[in-house]
Amino acid sequence: MPRSEASKAKSKERSKRWREANKAHVAEYQKNWREANKEHIKVYQGEYHAEYQRREDVLEGIRYRGLQKYGLTTEGFNALWTSQKGKCAVCEIEMLPRGRKKQSACVDHNHLTGEVRGLLCRECNNGIGCLKDDPKILKSAIKYLEEAGHYSSLRHSQIGD
Repeated sequence: MPRSEASKAKSKERSKRWREANKAHVAEYQKNWREANKEHIKVYQGEYHAEYQRREDVLEGIRYRGLQKYGLTTEGFNALWTSQKGKCAVCEIEMLPRGRKKQSACVDHNHLTGEVRGLLCRECNNGIGCLKDDPKILKSAIKYLEEAGHYSSLRHSQIGD
């Protein structure tokens, strides 16, 4: 016969009180168990992490994480994405909506005003950032490449992969 909710609640409370009264014993037991089961834990965590990253709610969170930092709603992000046809505003490669890969979309913004300028792939966003978002430095970099030998026929995805 299944236990009643009251019985389950009583048992849970009793266990909680025992763990609270025996913290040192519980901590020692957990430490020993983790030590004895390192390989099991490693495998389990790897499987769990892989499964976790495939969950739709997690993917949705990854896609739109941090948008509020730029004052951007999901609708605003989607509008930018659509207007740019899912391509980087600089190099025009096909981007992933969000994530941590090189081709993932980054929200490009003015660091002084916070105004959103568009969506860039991670590499273009990093490049502009490393050149301090300064058109003068970017023009100087263009001049340098033109004089030293530019690589316009190569996409940055071909160079770094």
